[in-house]
Amino acid sequence: MKIVKLKAENIKKLVAVEITPAGNLVKITGKNAAGKTSVLDAIYWALAGGENIQEQPIRQGEDHATVELDLGEMVVRRTFNSKDGGATTALTIENKDGLRFKSPQTLLDGLLGRLSFDPLEFMRQEPRRQIETLRTLTGVDLSKLDAMRQKIYDERTEVNREVNRLNVQVEAAQVPAGAPTAEVLANDVIEQIKLATERVKEKEKFQAQARALNEEIDTYQKEVEKYRADIASVELLIARTREAIKTKEQSIADVAILVNEAIARAEVVVIPDIQALQVELGTIEEKNKAARAYLAREELRKEAGYRKGYSDGLTQKIEEIDLQKANMIAAAKFPLEGLGFGDGVVTYNGLPLSQASHAEQLRVSLAIAMNLNPKLRVMRVQDGSLLDSDSMKIVEEMCSGEDFQCWMEITDESGKVGVVIEDGQVSAVN
Repeated sequence: MKIVKLKAENIKKLVAVEITPAGNLVKITGKNAAGKTSVLDAIYWALAGGENIQEQPIRQGEDHATVELDLGEMVVRRTFNSKDGGATTALTIENKDGLRFKSPQTLLDGLLGRLSFDPLEFMRQEPRRQIETLRTLTGVDLSKLDAMRQKIYDERTEVNREVNRLNVQVEAAQVPAGAPTAEVLANDVIEQIKLATERVKEKEKFQAQARALNEEIDTYQKEVEKYRADIASVELLIARTREAIKTKEQSIADVAILVNEAIARAEVVVIPDIQALQVELGTIEEKNKAARAYLAREELRKEAGYRKGYSDGLTQKIEEIDLQKANMIAAAKFPLEGLGFGDGVVTYNGLPLSQASHAEQLRVSLAIAMNLNPKLRVMRVQDGSLLDSDSMKIVEEMCSGEDFQCWMEITDESGKVGVVIEDGQVSAVN
């Protein structure tokens, strides 16, 4: 559905115009303040509703204005009447048979969109607004995923900050070289010293016992010698003496066994280095301090490792969300090949749209505008003078290819381009 004919009277600077457009690109040209913008505003006001109409839509000095759009299937007519320094407006829509539609503005609202009237507005929008527009068009709503991703991203940032803090503490921890990996209890060393002392006493006991037994052997030997001397002088006592000698010799043998046993037991008693243990006891606090430093550093290292693992898990969640977003974007139907969503921006051929050339941005804006309003195939461009010849060619080619009608305002003083407006009226049609 396109504009077949436009009639406007007393709209802003227009006196009366009637335009029957030809082709897909309708150029409204003329000098500044000639009424070009009034032509495009007349189209917009006829369709867009009362809230979009300026406070003074009626030509100065007049009290009534009309704009009529023949859309082929229907005729849209909007009238304006002066009232209390402003203006009232009324809208009617009739079909080919002259029957009027009820709720005419509701009907129009279902046919048009703001961007379909000004496709270049998309190029001027902030990235956030561009994303919302493209989401509306494709039906792809990534807001929940974006919010979830941002929440996880923020959490990961905080975790990584904690990991860095712990790693700094690990690096700053002062641990002496060769520090023990665990603390030693002073009571354990004292107990070892006590045990060593007892072993010394035990060894001395066995050694004293051996000396006493040796002394006993000496006594027995002296007695033996005495008995042997007595044998020479007392023959009568020989037998008894020999028996005594035998008994004493057996006693000597028995005691000798005991001596050897005592010596053997004394030899196997292991005495720890008491002096070394006392030295260790004197340095135990220093060693334990080093051990505590080591254990504290290991605890920090362990905590940092745990945090790093948690961060890696969050990274995996972010990657899963990014994959889900990518799948949604891949499944979406975009108005132009190469369009997509980036990190908070609309992308074209993999780059932010803001980095695309002016021609590429223009193609994107036109494609979006056309797809947003496939029923009423009408657009308006108020700042057409800003477009160079290449951009103008793009507009014309795309409008022709998609069968859209674009009304474009162009400042031109030659009078040889398009529909020329002069003093609020059509002065020429080229």
